[in-house]
Amino acid sequence: IVFQASFQLSFAVTWALVLSSGLILKKATQPLNMSIAISVVSQIASLPILMVYFAELSIIAPFANLLFVPFYSFVMLPLLLLLFFLSFFMEIPVLLDLANRLLKVANQLAAIMADFPAAVLTTGQPNMKTIVLIAGVSVFSFLLWEHTSKLWYSLLLCSLFVMGAVTTERFSAQGEITFLDVGQGDSIFIKLPYNKGTYLIDTGGQLLFEKQKWMKQEKTFSVGKNIVVPFLKRKGVTRLDKLIITHADFDHAGAAAEVLAAIPAKEIVISPGSAEVPVMKEILQMGIPVREGFEGQSWAAGNAFFQFLLPGDREYTGNNDSLVLHARIGGKNWLFTGDLEKEGEQEFQSKYTADIDWLKIGHHGSRSSTSSAFIHALQPEYAVISAGVNNRYGHPHQEVLKTLEESGVHVYRTDKHGSISYIFKEDEGFVSLSIPPE
Repeated sequence: IVFQASFQLSFAVTWALVLSSGLILKKATQPLNMSIAISVVSQIASLPILMVYFAELSIIAPFANLLFVPFYSFVMLPLLLLLFFLSFFMEIPVLLDLANRLLKVANQLAAIMADFPAAVLTTGQPNMKTIVLIAGVSVFSFLLWEHTSKLWYSLLLCSLFVMGAVTTERFSAQGEITFLDVGQGDSIFIKLPYNKGTYLIDTGGQLLFEKQKWMKQEKTFSVGKNIVVPFLKRKGVTRLDKLIITHADFDHAGAAAEVLAAIPAKEIVISPGSAEVPVMKEILQMGIPVREGFEGQSWAAGNAFFQFLLPGDREYTGNNDSLVLHARIGGKNWLFTGDLEKEGEQEFQSKYTADIDWLKIGHHGSRSSTSSAFIHALQPEYAVISAGVNNRYGHPHQEVLKTLEESGVHVYRTDKHGSISYIFKEDEGFVSLSIPPE
């Protein structure tokens, strides 16, 4: 329990309120001032914990508490206690319905307020040194408030430090390329140094099968809401420069709508002709500019360069019409292949010759991809396979692993290593794994 966010938040806030009751809170003589003081104490005490676990802070919370704390303290709590005792002596369906309606209205109002513009500040997840400093600033702000009796001094101190931490992290000289562990699917995050660009290649997703009523869970797991969105928020991303959907398969595009609902993109790039596939329907209705990527399109951002090498036609047939993206990032050559299969690899070889440092293996390591001729032509030093643990397809297949091993390629796999990150600064970098190798 000690390691759960709910316990840590409850303990930290309660502890701060108890310690403040004899020094800070007793100075608030008016009910409104007391409500403001309690709200601010709670917010400052929870600051480092919220940033670690949720990577965001509610800007509107202190104001919302002025409404909700009196409502629950002086309306709902007495009403519910009264109804509890009355229930022993009489039937009270009308009063119970009234209490239920009041709770629903309060929840709806909270949801509306949460959707206000700038209601939430996405801070990103700071490193441990920054968290320790923020915790120290929180304690110092209480001391400052106690000795000066000036609430605004403490609020200004915390605000300046948080904004400084957020800005420093967002405009860091470090960049990264992370292959997210989304199970049986693909999702690749690219963040360039100094906030020069944030890109997401595919979003992962799940095929939903029809289930009997007794098999349905109250809370269903979602790749978009439970993996991709929290990851992006921890990285401080509030808006993507590009969302690139390599092709219209559920395991590459199924979570796109969920991701975009929480973190919009400036534009969406899709494979030519794939807009007609049903999985793309919801994505195309989100009001975000959509364009088709095709061979030869390129762009530069900071010191990085990106170019689509395939497909070369506008007829969509599936895996072999995946967007194939070549990138020069962090002094390395990268090739992102979607679900490109051997036929597509042959087309690539007929058009291009290139040495690749990092190769994203096509189609999750299926035997229909990653021919020995393709690997020999590219001569990658590292390869990444994105596949689910014990997936039903048997990915990656042993013959693909053997081909890579015989070519001397160092292989990383999301089913064994979790998320795989390459962190770089200028032309130097290192690999960080969620699960250390055996």
